[in-house]
Amino acid sequence: MSLEKLKLGCVTNSDSTYAVSIKNALCKKYNIQEVSLSAPLLAEKYNVIVVLGGDGFMIRAMHGYIGHKVVFYGINCGTLGFLMNSFDVAKDCLLEKINNAVNTDLKLIRVKAHMDNGLSVNVCAINEAALLRETIQTVHIKVSINRKCHLNCLIGDGIMLSTPSGSAAYNFSAGGPILPLKSNLFALTPISPFRPRRWRGALLPQDVSVTFEVLDSNKRPANLFIDYKSFPSIRLVELSLCEPGLLNVLFDNGHELENRIINEQFLH
Repeated sequence: MSLEKLKLGCVTNSDSTYAVSIKNALCKKYNIQEVSLSAPLLAEKYNVIVVLGGDGFMIRAMHGYIGHKVVFYGINCGTLGFLMNSFDVAKDCLLEKINNAVNTDLKLIRVKAHMDNGLSVNVCAINEAALLRETIQTVHIKVSINRKCHLNCLIGDGIMLSTPSGSAAYNFSAGGPILPLKSNLFALTPISPFRPRRWRGALLPQDVSVTFEVLDSNKRPANLFIDYKSFPSIRLVELSLCEPGLLNVLFDNGHELENRIINEQFLH
């Protein structure tokens, strides 16, 4: 993308004084316009959205514009900054950094969930879709792959399906594997499993469909968490790979997401 064709908008975590200060400096220097997370994004108005905040805010910002023809460039104003880029207002040129960045097409999970009240949701997961117990009682979950049952009853706190880009987050904390970005795999990981006691999850090709069925959902209800979003009283969850091109993120050359995921496996 040439510098002349860059049309920049930005979203800022207003709870962070540091993010707001960076935003003020960038808007003044580059005449960037602020956009709202709650308003529809006009694809013809912007082609790059600069996100000022941490990883959590980045996820929220990207969820607002999945499927729009924009790419995201995150500037870390938080703690870890796994999805973000470093930026020095005094030294770095934002336009050059964006122009030289590596474009990454993130693989997303299509999640169709059915609630006990008859309502349903159809959304995309960037990191993971996690089914978790709603009360103190364990949940009982039937797990099927391509409509074939592989676990008659998983008993525990829950289960999740994670993307490669999200595998180093909640999935890894729950004991799941970190997946290379180009692995074309999903991680299926149980959350505090009680039975089967020795089952630690599975690696699945991304072209499969996965189904979670909550057994005895009235007595043992479960919540569905899709990244930061939650949905109560879930009966059935159907998961599959989203079509490509729905979410593209820019990473500084030499600090691509693929390298970051590899590095995460050697941290101690």
